Amino acid sequence: MPDSELESAAKLTEGAAKLIKAVQDAFGATAGTLFREKIAKSKARAAVIETETEAERRIKLAQTEAEVRSIDVQSRLEIWEKLESVRRQQNRDGVMQIAAQEIPDDVSDNMPDEDWTVRFFRECEDIGDEEMQILWGKILAGEVASPGSYSKRTLGIIKDLTRQEAECFRALCRYVWIFGAPVGPTPIILGIAPKFLRKTDISQRDLVSLHNIGLILFNPVTTLALKEQLKLRAAYGDKTFEFERDEKADFDQGHVDFTESGRELFILSGAVVDENYREETLKLWSSKGWECTQLP
Repeated sequence: MPDSELESAAKLTEGAAKLIKAVQDAFGATAGTLFREKIAKSKARAAVIETETEAERRIKLAQTEAEVRSIDVQSRLEIWEKLESVRRQQNRDGVMQIAAQEIPDDVSDNMPDEDWTVRFFRECEDIGDEEMQILWGKILAGEVASPGSYSKRTLGIIKDLTRQEAECFRALCRYVWIFGAPVGPTPIILGIAPKFLRKTDISQRDLVSLHNIGLILFNPVTTLALKEQLKLRAAYGDKTFEFERDEKADFDQGHVDFTESGRELFILSGAVVDENYREETLKLWSSKGWECTQLP
């Protein structure tokens, strides 16, 4: 059927046009053309069949079904595989370019595990979102610079991470205190009542979502704590504080903790300091009997 007949026979609905555009945006103009032609031919056949009698219509339908089954599936499959391969390579190239920009000059002499590298490129090849490619590029740069920084489990988690979920995690990282080893970076959410959470721009729904993803552990019922402490230090932003009391007691950590994957990704968050939150948290700890001193 000539192109002019295809165009006249296929007055695309808004939905069909959007479908073609979605395919074209993802795989390029060639894929969009393939879909457009298939829809046009289908509509053209339907238009002819509608003018026939019932008996003729049945014959035409049978012939159409036989024709559809005889379409050269292999040739279309080859086109799709090529388009998919090109798109995936473009995604890998984008991640590689970002990694090249992010990798530091001072790197370890050790090489990343080959299985990790293969897994990395397999997981990131379908990531076309530019913001998410930045995250993947930073992970690759970090692993090459210091092998063992990011686990395969973390790669699996971020493969399905949406931009919205990544932004939610980044928001949570604004409320992370850095304790000495072995505790390390710890999100401190001392209250989950709406009054407290409004001050952090984090909702219970956000915390549940990050828990389900596997980046944090969220317990809305009980409070997590560092057990039997007498003195400890923690930093928030560029300020370090020492907490002390006369007798050992649990140090209230709040309702949230990082998983290992969450702790690995925290370093990439670029979180900014919230001074109001810091002062609010210090007041809450002081109210529980801890003497707080800012260190020089």
